[in-house]
Amino acid sequence: MEDTSCRIERIEILSFGKLHTFSLALEEGVNLLSAPNESGKSTLANFLRFVFYGFADGRKKELAENDKKLYTPWDTPRAEGSVVVKKGDVRYRVFRSSVGTKETVEVTAVATGRQAFEGEVPGEALFGVSEEVFSRTLFFRQLTLPQGKEKDGVLAEQLQNLAVSAEEQVCSRDALEKLNKAKTELKGRAGAGWIPRLEQESARLERELAEAKREREEWETLSSERQTLREKLEQNHTFCLRTEEEQKNLERWDAKQKCEQIERIRTEAERAREAYEAASAQARGDRTSLTGLLTKATALDAARLRAESAEEDLRRAEREANVVSPRREGSRGPGSLVFPGLPVIGLLLVIAGVVLAVMQLLLVGVPLLVAGAAAVAVGFLLRRKQARIAAEERAKEQEAERQAEVLRIRVNDLRVTAERERESLQALEHTLAAGYEEIGLPMPRTFDGQLLTAQLQEALSACEERDKRKAAYESAETAAKIASEGVDPAALEELASGAQEPPRSRGEVERELAFLRQQQKLLGEKEGALRDRIAAIEGRSADPALLVGKLEATNRKLAECRRRYEVYEAARAGIEEASDRLKSMAAPRLGQIAGRYFSAATGGKYEGIETDTRLAMRVQENGIGRESEFLSAGTRDCAALSLRLALIGLLFDGAGMPIVLDDAFGRLDDTRLKDTMRVLGEAAKQHQLLLLCCTDREEIALQQAGVTYARVNTERNR
Repeated sequence: MEDTSCRIERIEILSFGKLHTFSLALEEGVNLLSAPNESGKSTLANFLRFVFYGFADGRKKELAENDKKLYTPWDTPRAEGSVVVKKGDVRYRVFRSSVGTKETVEVTAVATGRQAFEGEVPGEALFGVSEEVFSRTLFFRQLTLPQGKEKDGVLAEQLQNLAVSAEEQVCSRDALEKLNKAKTELKGRAGAGWIPRLEQESARLERELAEAKREREEWETLSSERQTLREKLEQNHTFCLRTEEEQKNLERWDAKQKCEQIERIRTEAERAREAYEAASAQARGDRTSLTGLLTKATALDAARLRAESAEEDLRRAEREANVVSPRREGSRGPGSLVFPGLPVIGLLLVIAGVVLAVMQLLLVGVPLLVAGAAAVAVGFLLRRKQARIAAEERAKEQEAERQAEVLRIRVNDLRVTAERERESLQALEHTLAAGYEEIGLPMPRTFDGQLLTAQLQEALSACEERDKRKAAYESAETAAKIASEGVDPAALEELASGAQEPPRSRGEVERELAFLRQQQKLLGEKEGALRDRIAAIEGRSADPALLVGKLEATNRKLAECRRRYEVYEAARAGIEEASDRLKSMAAPRLGQIAGRYFSAATGGKYEGIETDTRLAMRVQENGIGRESEFLSAGTRDCAALSLRLALIGLLFDGAGMPIVLDDAFGRLDDTRLKDTMRVLGEAAKQHQLLLLCCTDREEIALQQAGVTYARVNTERNR
């Protein structure tokens, strides 16, 4: 038997979606590719379908449904790449490129470089199935495993082909194709075929006939309405002319008011100028100078008091310094009265007494010795007293000298302070005199602070009055300039000629005029629309008798097509009924294989799966059958995967095929995932599997299930 197994050996992407210059080598069995979200896993999966079958749904507007828009790179309009596939013992390279509306595909034998399968779809030539069957069996998208009762006519048709011989397949298929083609010619999808066209033509003719009658009535009604509108337009035009004349009188009246306003502002400016000149004649100096002089005049009396106080303090200190004076040098203290030689005399007596005692003249020597010792003792005591009195005298003299020195320093400090205060007072008086002279004020005879302050405050008030008059004058001049700016007096007076006081305000006139003009515009537009509608009706009027003849002929042809369509439908129903009986022969085989997979994937909790000819599923639990809708989402995923694996085995007659699973296990818990990986490990003995995931759960489950796998890394191949 010829080996029809297929295996993908290498994927090379030049540019597709976010993937550029990307290559990936795959092994037999399970290939695991784990990468974060948005790293290109789904793009890689869709690239395989693109290479084998091209872009699908390229005309859809929605981006999510248009693979061509979704996977054409942003930076280049080219999507292209190739896949090396081993079918049996031959390796083929499938290359596809899509640029704009042009798509190129080429299949070559790797060993010889010769083209193969020319004019065929690569996926149909290599796998033997259409793009739709490929997407529903070998290609698992993210969270798109079928749920519940799937009504899959394409796969059901494949089940029919499994149950009958090749000759029977051809006969039933050809008969159905011919009947469907004949039916499609009569009535197809999206309004195609003779019956929909004739129905549309009949409805169109009926509408045109009714329209021809209705348009005549409408023409008469519209002509009457147009005549009424013309009368309203003429009346509204007369009102507009009268209101526009009233608006012109308002403009003349405004010009007259403007002339009077300019004259009034000019008169006020002249009065302000005269008041400013009068105030300027009374004022001297400026506010800054006067404020500075006023500050100095306020400080004058305080400065004079400080100078007088400093002089008084100096005189008082000088009197105290004259009272305190140190003792004159050379004065004798109490110690000068003591004889300084008394200790010497006593010492001589002691020596003499000792000598006489040695000479054994005790009667004389002992008294001398005692008298000498007494003289020495008394002499020393007197000298100590004299020294103490002298020290006290010296301390008093030092204290007197210190007090005298302190008084001298204080006198000197007060003398410096008094001099400084006198100089400060003189400088202040000099500054005031210079300031008076500078601003031209008469200087008083005496520097009396209160008198100077009163005089300066009066001058400051005059200066402030001048500044206020100046500001008023400048403001009036500015107002006059603004009022006259851009105004031609002669033209303004000419415009104001003949103005009369308006009976209504400008707002009322403008609102009425705007309303009348809007009304005139709306009436004109409506009259124009009526004119166009009348002209259109006159231009498209048709002959009712001719329309009646066309309608009768069309209805006769439509009745004949409907009769033929009913005959074709009855024949097709008979053939399909026979086909359903044939497909029921393959459904038990499919349920038996899928049941083994499902039982293993659920750890033996469910005994198997039953399917009908439309692939609707029922599960067996403890001998009780239940619809698949009662299962949890994760369990339904397991059931759908089991059904797909069984379907692949039947459709491809045991030949190994590449199966792509893109994030297909997100709703399975860890235990169910491990059992499912064990099922995939069994399937990998026959088929090549590419598992795309974004976490490490699948890899851990593969390891726990003891499944051998090859891990591929996208980062290494970018």
